[in-house]
Amino acid sequence: MNASQVLERTYPVSDLSQGKAARILASVQDDSPAFIFKNNAPYRVVVTPADYAAIERARAIVRLAEANAWADGLEWESDAEREDHVALRMRLDSMADETPLSGESLAEAAMTLASSAPDLVEGSFRG
Repeated sequence: MNASQVLERTYPVSDLSQGKAARILASVQDDSPAFIFKNNAPYRVVVTPADYAAIERARAIVRLAEANAWADGLEWESDAEREDHVALRMRLDSMADETPLSGESLAEAAMTLASSAPDLVEGSFRG
């Protein structure tokens, strides 16, 4: 989306209270969000459910990548511990490959991480 397209899709927050909300919401399409400004500064972005799901899926994949990078730096005390990590990593990677990644899959991935790597869940990669 180029700058002129963003400007065309930018609305002041006051439009929402002046009966123009329906027009703004109707303008939102996949890959074409509406940008709401308040006091000449970005305030909100309105997206479709499909775009929101894509954003959440991307965030989950970034978190998994951060978790994998963190785990790559660990030293394993035994081959069994390393193999458990590899199995967990494969399971999480397969969850990230699902299309679309559902809320249930995200919850399952979070539970898997929480039970298998509690230090990781409390780590700095959490958003």
